[in-house]
Amino acid sequence: MELVLVAPEEGIPGSYWGESEAGLRGDRLYARLDTPVHSMLHEACHYICMTPERRSGLDRDAGGDDPEESAVCYLQVLLADELPGVGRQRLWADMGNKRLSLGSGQERPDSSTASAGSRSSPAPETSITHLPRTKR
Repeated sequence: MELVLVAPEEGIPGSYWGESEAGLRGDRLYARLDTPVHSMLHEACHYICMTPERRSGLDRDAGGDDPEESAVCYLQVLLADELPGVGRQRLWADMGNKRLSLGSGQERPDSSTASAGSRSSPAPETSITHLPRTKR
Protein backbone atom coordinates (compact mmCIF):
# COMPACT_ATOMS: atom_id res chain seq x y z
CA MET A 1 0.00 0.00 0.00
CA GLU A 2 1.23 3.49 -0.89
CA LEU A 3 0.35 6.62 1.11
CA VAL A 4 -0.51 9.54 -1.19
CA LEU A 5 -0.69 13.00 0.37
CA VAL A 6 -3.31 15.30 -1.15
CA ALA A 7 -3.01 19.11 -1.19
CA PRO A 8 -4.85 20.87 1.66
CA GLU A 9 -7.52 22.42 -0.55
CA GLU A 10 -8.26 19.27 -2.58
CA GLY A 11 -10.87 16.61 -1.96
CA ILE A 12 -9.53 13.21 -0.93
CA PRO A 13 -9.91 10.57 -3.67
CA GLY A 14 -11.63 7.38 -2.54
CA SER A 15 -12.90 8.89 0.73
CA TYR A 16 -16.06 7.14 1.92
CA TRP A 17 -16.87 9.81 4.54
CA GLY A 18 -15.62 12.89 2.66
CA GLU A 19 -14.15 16.03 4.29
CA SER A 20 -10.73 15.20 5.76
CA GLU A 21 -11.28 11.45 6.04
CA ALA A 22 -8.82 9.03 4.39
CA GLY A 23 -9.62 7.39 1.08
CA LEU A 24 -8.78 4.10 -0.62
CA ARG A 25 -8.37 3.36 -4.32
CA GLY A 26 -6.59 0.22 -5.42
CA ASP A 27 -3.31 0.01 -3.52
CA ARG A 28 -3.28 3.70 -2.53
CA LEU A 29 -4.28 5.28 0.76
CA TYR A 30 -5.08 8.98 0.27
CA ALA A 31 -4.86 11.55 3.04
CA ARG A 32 -4.23 15.22 3.71
CA LEU A 33 -2.18 16.68 6.52
CA ASP A 34 -5.46 17.28 8.42
CA THR A 35 -6.64 13.66 8.02
CA PRO A 36 -7.17 12.06 11.45
CA VAL A 37 -4.76 9.24 12.23
CA HIS A 38 -7.67 6.97 13.19
CA SER A 39 -9.13 7.44 9.71
CA MET A 40 -5.87 6.46 8.00
CA LEU A 41 -5.42 3.48 10.30
CA HIS A 42 -8.99 2.31 9.73
CA GLU A 43 -8.73 2.43 5.94
CA ALA A 44 -5.26 0.82 6.01
CA CYS A 45 -6.63 -2.00 8.15
CA HIS A 46 -9.45 -2.59 5.66
CA TYR A 47 -6.79 -2.98 2.98
CA ILE A 48 -4.77 -5.38 5.15
CA CYS A 49 -7.86 -7.56 5.80
CA MET A 50 -8.90 -7.77 2.12
CA THR A 51 -8.23 -10.52 -0.34
CA PRO A 52 -6.15 -9.58 -3.41
CA GLU A 53 -9.29 -9.91 -5.53
CA ARG A 54 -11.14 -7.29 -3.48
CA ARG A 55 -8.12 -4.99 -3.47
CA SER A 56 -7.95 -4.99 -7.27
CA GLY A 57 -11.41 -3.39 -7.55
CA LEU A 58 -11.12 -1.14 -4.52
CA ASP A 59 -12.53 2.37 -4.94
CA ARG A 60 -14.00 4.19 -1.93
CA ASP A 61 -16.09 1.42 -0.36
CA ALA A 62 -14.00 -1.24 1.37
CA GLY A 63 -17.10 -3.42 1.74
CA GLY A 64 -16.73 -6.46 3.94
CA ASP A 65 -19.04 -8.00 6.49
CA ASP A 66 -19.58 -7.36 10.20
CA PRO A 67 -16.83 -9.78 11.36
CA GLU A 68 -14.35 -8.04 9.04
CA GLU A 69 -15.36 -4.60 10.30
CA SER A 70 -14.80 -5.80 13.87
CA ALA A 71 -11.38 -7.17 12.89
CA VAL A 72 -10.49 -3.89 11.17
CA CYS A 73 -11.43 -1.89 14.27
CA TYR A 74 -9.47 -4.18 16.57
CA LEU A 75 -6.39 -4.12 14.32
CA GLN A 76 -6.63 -0.32 14.14
CA VAL A 77 -6.39 -0.14 17.94
CA LEU A 78 -3.45 -2.56 18.06
CA LEU A 79 -1.55 -0.61 15.40
CA ALA A 80 -2.22 2.69 17.20
CA ASP A 81 -0.14 1.34 20.09
CA GLU A 82 2.81 1.02 17.69
CA LEU A 83 2.70 4.70 16.60
CA PRO A 84 4.75 7.05 18.81
CA GLY A 85 2.49 9.65 20.39
CA VAL A 86 -0.75 7.89 19.43
CA GLY A 87 -1.65 4.69 21.33
CA ARG A 88 -5.10 3.23 21.91
CA GLN A 89 -6.26 5.81 24.47
CA ARG A 90 -5.51 8.70 22.10
CA LEU A 91 -7.09 6.82 19.19
CA TRP A 92 -10.32 6.28 21.16
CA ALA A 93 -10.36 9.94 22.23
CA ASP A 94 -9.92 11.04 18.61
CA MET A 95 -12.71 8.75 17.49
CA GLY A 96 -14.91 10.22 20.23
CA ASN A 97 -14.27 13.69 18.81
CA LYS A 98 -15.81 12.51 15.57
CA ARG A 99 -18.77 11.17 17.60
CA LEU A 100 -18.60 7.83 15.80
CA SER A 101 -19.04 4.62 17.69
CA LEU A 102 -16.30 2.09 17.07
CA GLY A 103 -17.00 0.15 13.90
CA SER A 104 -20.62 1.16 13.44
CA GLY A 105 -20.51 4.37 11.44
CA GLN A 106 -23.37 5.61 13.64
CA GLU A 107 -23.22 8.90 15.47
CA ARG A 108 -23.00 8.96 19.23
CA PRO A 109 -24.61 11.69 21.29
CA ASP A 110 -22.36 14.72 21.69
CA SER A 111 -21.12 15.80 25.11
CA SER A 112 -24.19 17.95 25.74
CA THR A 113 -26.49 14.93 25.57
CA ALA A 114 -24.12 12.19 26.74
CA SER A 115 -24.42 10.42 30.07
CA ALA A 116 -22.93 11.85 33.24
CA GLY A 117 -19.95 9.49 32.95
CA SER A 118 -18.76 11.04 29.68
CA ARG A 119 -15.66 13.19 29.55
CA SER A 120 -16.41 16.90 29.67
CA SER A 121 -13.96 18.13 27.04
CA PRO A 122 -12.70 16.20 24.02
CA ALA A 123 -9.02 15.57 23.44
CA PRO A 124 -7.44 17.27 20.44
CA GLU A 125 -7.66 15.24 17.26
CA THR A 126 -4.44 13.58 16.10
CA SER A 127 -3.53 14.24 12.47
CA ILE A 128 -0.38 13.64 10.47
CA THR A 129 0.99 17.01 11.48
CA HIS A 130 0.59 16.23 15.19
CA LEU A 131 2.62 13.01 15.20
CA PRO A 132 6.03 13.34 16.84
CA ARG A 133 9.00 12.82 14.54
CA THR A 134 11.16 9.83 15.40
CA LYS A 135 14.66 8.93 14.23
CA ARG A 136 15.03 5.65 12.40
